[in-house]
Amino acid sequence: MGRHNFSSQHQQTHVRRHRNAGGATAKSPNAAKPSPTMTDYLSLHSRLAQVGQEHLLKFWPELTNDERIDLVRDIEELNLDEIKLYFDRATVSMNENGIKLDDRLQPLPEGKLISIARAPLEKLDAYRDEGLLQISNGHVAVLLMAGGQGTRLGFDHPKGMYDVGLQSRKTLFRIQAERILKLEELAQEANGKRGHITWYIMTSEHTVQPTYDYFVANNFFGLKAENVLLFEQGSLPCFEYDGRIILDEKHRVARAPDGNGGIYRAMKRQGILDDMQKRGVLYLHAHSVDNILIKVADPVFIGYCVQEKADCAAKVVEKAAPNEAVGVVAIVDGKYQVFVFDVFEFAQKFVAMEVPRDEEFSALKNSDAAGKDCPSTARSDLHRLHKKYIEGAGGIVHGEVCEISPFVTYAGENLASHVEGKSFTSPVYLRDSRDPLHGHL
Repeated sequence: MGRHNFSSQHQQTHVRRHRNAGGATAKSPNAAKPSPTMTDYLSLHSRLAQVGQEHLLKFWPELTNDERIDLVRDIEELNLDEIKLYFDRATVSMNENGIKLDDRLQPLPEGKLISIARAPLEKLDAYRDEGLLQISNGHVAVLLMAGGQGTRLGFDHPKGMYDVGLQSRKTLFRIQAERILKLEELAQEANGKRGHITWYIMTSEHTVQPTYDYFVANNFFGLKAENVLLFEQGSLPCFEYDGRIILDEKHRVARAPDGNGGIYRAMKRQGILDDMQKRGVLYLHAHSVDNILIKVADPVFIGYCVQEKADCAAKVVEKAAPNEAVGVVAIVDGKYQVFVFDVFEFAQKFVAMEVPRDEEFSALKNSDAAGKDCPSTARSDLHRLHKKYIEGAGGIVHGEVCEISPFVTYAGENLASHVEGKSFTSPVYLRDSRDPLHGHL
């Protein structure tokens, strides 16, 4: 399935579907196609033999006409030279993992990193003002990586649809959508002009349809439908360790999503870059769906990048432990490096912003049985942060369960008029009239 452009008329939503989108059809899509001839077979076998992949035709004599057509199509969609290059790079990377990097590793140079905890407030305010201005001008978009399913959570749906057990019962998708809406409002208040943050959502073959249906069923959580676009990440064939491509069935090549690193290829192939250009988008905040504390399109971060004239930047947090399985932004052999995001090394000016972990990072990766990066920790981290917001604005919270709707505050701002001098007893839920459940406001 390709890019989804949600029109305001949901019933007439145009969805451009690719072959691999699934779904039943009235008749076989191969019905009008001629069966591959022996000449076709020999030609294909010769091409595959040149790259050591002729085993893909091993079951040819056993296949039906439709299955042969499917297999030929699968193989012809492969850029054999390109995927061999990917495999070679992957194996080199695996072999290099054992090489000690200590002597090749250096921290970012001074001037390329700012710490929120140590930066002057007036500087952060200036960054925030700049970010809100860019939002008002319609120059900011969000790229959400949401291709994963909640399998490890025991949840057979897209991870963005997961409810971690907040009082509001809001899912990750809803929380992030409401933060976008709140930012648009804050930008309008600051600059007198309403700009829209375009939301690009990268899905996978397995999550695109349920994600689409979920957004339609929830009226896009109040966002303008034309500003929410879904597109599907690409896939690559699966390999044996010896470099041979694996068959999923006798007539189908085994494939797997090409991961977050394939995001640039998917954006180009599915028209997202063209769409950004047409809309005048200049700044793109990319993040994964599974961080419940994410400051979506953070205006401080956007403003920092704009004022530093950086063409690429990353938010970073201090590791919880030396062996924590997260990427490290550093310089290796003189080039910026980070796990997955190989694009960093190509930036003309790369900068990083260190943010407080307890305010901006709480991953949702595992079930509660793991005891970390799970629904319980995500929920507790959000409760702690929102309690901190209330107490920072002059309120008192007795107990630990505390939730504030994104419609009330994006990051703790403008809370004093609601909470100053007041005492709240857990469970606390500060809500807006747009929220579905009753709360303290």
